[in-house]
Amino acid sequence: MKAKTLCDIPGKVFKENPEAVKSLVRDAEFICRKCFRSANSKKYLCKAEKLVKA
Repeated sequence: MKAKTLCDIPGKVFKENPEAVKSLVRDAEFICRKCFRSANSKKYLCKAEKLVKA
């Protein structure tokens, strides 16, 4: 089974292969309201919310 979003990927996968997700989280504009992971597109998160730039 493939993960549909970053939210579905276990944390150990990020530790084992951080290069695999760098392009998805670089210049993040969205954050997941469920797990607080971030991404540059809302399609990578299950409950995406636009980040407010300070």
